[in-house]
Amino acid sequence: MLYTIDGPFEGPKWAVFYRGPDGFGGNTESDGLPVRRDFRVSVPARLVTTNSFMVTTTEACDIIVYDAMGRKVKEVRAVHAGLSETPVDCEGWARGAYFVTAKNNGKVQTSKIIIMH
Repeated sequence: MLYTIDGPFEGPKWAVFYRGPDGFGGNTESDGLPVRRDFRVSVPARLVTTNSFMVTTTEACDIIVYDAMGRKVKEVRAVHAGLSETPVDCEGWARGAYFVTAKNNGKVQTSKIIIMH
């Protein structure tokens, strides 16, 4: 049995600490219940100098890109469950700020990118 300053430790039966290739990390604890993974999105290249960029997601989702005025410029479906990368073609887009939004079952994550090509 483990002991803390406050007495016996009665925490979870196991814990997993992780860091994914996208830089997200954290821990998951369980008392024998199924592990629920959180929906996460990452755009590794915040400054885009090529004609495409990658969006890393942990679940299948809709990826929508908006320009600085709020106009939808691209929509892509990330179809793979689990950690995956989805390419987004940005050829012909004007230089400037864009917002990459991923939606999945009511959950939304947004990242800002700058197009410099």
